[in-house]
Amino acid sequence: MKPFSGLSAVLVGTTAALVILHPAAVFALSRASIAQIALSVTVKIVGTDAGSGVIIKRQGNLYTVLSVGHVVDTEDNYKIITDDGQTHPVDKKAIKQFPEEVDLAILQFNSTKRYQVAALGDSTSVAFGTPCYVSGFPIVPGNNEMQYQFSEGQIGAHASRPLEGGYALAYLNATFAGMSGGPLLDGQGQLIGIHGQAMSSFTETKGIDPNTGVKIALNLAIPLNRFLRLVPQVEPSLNLKGAKAEAASAQITADDLIVKNVEEGIKGNAQGDLANIDRAIQLSPQNPFAYFLRGSTRGSLKDNKGEIADYDQAIRINPNFAEAYYNRGSARSDLGDKQSEIADYDQAIRINPNFALAYLNRGLARSDLGDKQGAIADLGQAIRINPNFAFAYLNRGLALSALGNKQSAIADLGQAIRINPNFALAYSKRGLIRSALGDKQGAIADYNQAIRINPSDAFAYYNRGLAHSASKDNKGEIADYDQAIRINPDFAEAYYNRGKARSDSGDNKGAIADYDQAIRINPDFAFAYLNRGSARSESGDNQGAIADYDQVIRINPNFALAYYNRGLVRSALGDNKGEIVDYDQAIQINPNFAEAYGNRGAAHAALGNKKDAIADLQKAAELSKDQSRTADYWKAIELLKKRR
Repeated sequence: MKPFSGLSAVLVGTTAALVILHPAAVFALSRASIAQIALSVTVKIVGTDAGSGVIIKRQGNLYTVLSVGHVVDTEDNYKIITDDGQTHPVDKKAIKQFPEEVDLAILQFNSTKRYQVAALGDSTSVAFGTPCYVSGFPIVPGNNEMQYQFSEGQIGAHASRPLEGGYALAYLNATFAGMSGGPLLDGQGQLIGIHGQAMSSFTETKGIDPNTGVKIALNLAIPLNRFLRLVPQVEPSLNLKGAKAEAASAQITADDLIVKNVEEGIKGNAQGDLANIDRAIQLSPQNPFAYFLRGSTRGSLKDNKGEIADYDQAIRINPNFAEAYYNRGSARSDLGDKQSEIADYDQAIRINPNFALAYLNRGLARSDLGDKQGAIADLGQAIRINPNFAFAYLNRGLALSALGNKQSAIADLGQAIRINPNFALAYSKRGLIRSALGDKQGAIADYNQAIRINPSDAFAYYNRGLAHSASKDNKGEIADYDQAIRINPDFAEAYYNRGKARSDSGDNKGAIADYDQAIRINPDFAFAYLNRGSARSESGDNQGAIADYDQVIRINPNFALAYYNRGLVRSALGDNKGEIVDYDQAIQINPNFAEAYGNRGAAHAALGNKKDAIADLQKAAELSKDQSRTADYWKAIELLKKRR
C-alpha cells in the first residue's frame, strides 16, 4: 500500500422551490484548534501493550477513558499518562471490557486536576469525505517521553455492516503503532470513533531505506454510536445517552465492501482486496475512493501501470483527491519517473497544504535528483507540520550532510534519536557522519547502538568495521565484516574490506579468497580486481596479478593506479619497455603522479635512456616536494645523483 493522509469532500447540492427552515450553519474548526482539543483529551496507556485512549467523562475526581479492548486485554497494572505528563494508576478491577463482538474497553483514574473531556459527536452521519483527525502516542520502546502524533485526514467509507470487533469506519490518516485506542474526531473536534486497526504501521526502529517514501495504509475505527448504544449495559453509571442507531442496509453496499477490503488488507490478503473492490466499483462506478483502493491494492501486487490507471480514474471523478495524487506520485517513483512524481506531490500539497507525507516524499524525490536545497525545504515543512516526525529529521540530516553541513546534520539525526531512542537507522547514519568528521569513537558508539536495537543490521556491522579499520583495530574490523557477511552472504563490499583487512594482517591467501567472493557477486568490482592483483603479486603470482589489472582497465580505462601497478609487475618480470608504456598511461591520466614518474625514470635508466631518466626523476622530486612527501623527494634525489 502507498502512503496517504486525507480525502477531499465531494459536495453534492440540490435546489428546491421554497426553503422554509434555515438550520444554523456548522463551521469546521481550524486544524490548529482541533489539534489542541485532540492533545487535551488524548491519553497514553502504559502496560503490557502500550496504546492510547480518550477522556470521555468526568465525575468529581473520577475520569473515564475509552480505548480499544485489545490495548488492555492482559492482566497488568496499567497506567494512564495525561497531556501534562502526569502518570495516574488505573484500578484494574475497574477496567470494563465490552462484549466480544466490540473491541472496546473503559478505564478510570482519579485526579484532583481538571482535564478536558471529549465532546461526543454523532457517527451516524459520517460518510465519504467527512474530515477526520486521529491522535495518539506511537510505541517507542525505551522512551518515557510522550511523543504525541496528530494526523489529519477524511473518511473513506462507513459500513452499514460492522466487521468483527465493531469496526465500520475506514479513513486515510497517517497512523502509527501505539495510536490504537486514540480518538477519531470530526471537523468540529467532536469524538466520532475510536481508532483501532491499520493495514500497516510505520516503524522507525529498524533498518528503513531513507530514500524510500513512508508507506502508511488504511485505518479502521469503531463508530462512537456503537459504543453509546452498548455502554448502558457495561457501565450504566456513566449515564451517557442519546445514541442514534447505526442504520444497517438490507443489501450489501459499496462501503461494506470497501471496509471489508481494509480488513482483508490487514490480514495480508491482497487478492481478496481486489475481488472486493471490483465488486464495490460495480455497485458504485463513480466512487473515487473505490478506485483509489483498487490502485493501492494493485500497487501491493507490483502492478504499477494498473495502479496509476486507477488513480487517474479517482482523480477524474474527484480532482481534489489529494491522496490519489500522492499515491500516483509514489507509483511513478517506482517506475523511475521523478519529474511526474514531483508534479503529483505538488498537486497533493496544493489541495492539502498540511500534507506532511507529501512534503516528505517530494523532499526525497528532490534529493534523488540532486536538489538538496529543495529537499531540505520540503523536509523542513514536514517537520513544521509534525514536529515529532523523526523520519523527516533523518532525511533532512542526510541532505545537510550531502551539502557539507555535517554539524547541522548531526543535530538533525540527534533530534530523530531524541524523538525515537530506538531509531536504529538514525544511529547508523549519524555514525557515518561522525566517522567522516574523524570522530571514530563516536561513530563506533553509534554503530553499537544501531546493532543493539537491530542485531540483523549488516550495514551497521560493516560501517563499524570501517571505523575499527581507521582505529587500526584489525581484529575488531574482521569480526564485524564476518557478522555483516553472516547476515548478508552477498555483501560484496564486506568481502572486499575483509580482504583488505586480511591483507593488512599478512593473510594474502585469505585476502584473495575474499576478493574472489566480491568479484563473484559483482563481476565489475574494479577495486576488488585491483586489490586481488596486489595480493597475487605479493604471493608471487605475477601473471595472475597482470590478468587482474587487465580486468580493472577493461572496467575503467582511466584507472591510473591499475596501469601503475601493472607497470610494477612488468618491472618485476624484467619487461622495462612494457613497464614504461604502463607508466606513460598512468601519467597521461594523472599528470601529478609522482611515483609513476619516479618508476618510469628508473625504467629508462635500466634501458640506458639517461636523459629521459633524469627528466622523470627531476619531475618526481618536484611533485613529491610540492605534495609534502619528503621521503619520496629524497628517494628521487638519491636516484638522480646516481644517474648524473
